[in-house]
Amino acid sequence: MIKQRKRRYSDGDYDHKVWPSGNPVLRVAMSIEPCVDAHDGQEKSLRFVFHGAFKPMLSHVFGQLRDRLFNDYSMTEDMMPAIINGKCYRSLMIRIERPDFHRLSLSEWPLIIKSMMERRFRCEVTYFTDYEKFLNT
Repeated sequence: MIKQRKRRYSDGDYDHKVWPSGNPVLRVAMSIEPCVDAHDGQEKSLRFVFHGAFKPMLSHVFGQLRDRLFNDYSMTEDMMPAIINGKCYRSLMIRIERPDFHRLSLSEWPLIIKSMMERRFRCEVTYFTDYEKFLNT
């Protein structure tokens, strides 16, 4: 008689898997900068800025939130010409078109994004409310 191994998860039920406890592999810094579009004074857009994150991570998180909390997003990479004070010189900016503040307030957006990233990827996300502090990380 061959002993069969017990399945840890049922078939197709891997999305709730949580990373094992331990040190995070990646440290990510995040900040938010609200701005008003010039072509429409009523319609706001949000701009999230990340240090230490990768494009596939952010496209996965914001792809899940698309059509639920906002209409569309665009991702751009901003590189500084030189490293200043040994700090991070590469940042990813995500611009969100037509965010729905009725479903989720502006103060709750970073909490949702942080929890989604930490749950899905093995990283530690730090949110900075002050943009100047974020630039010095």
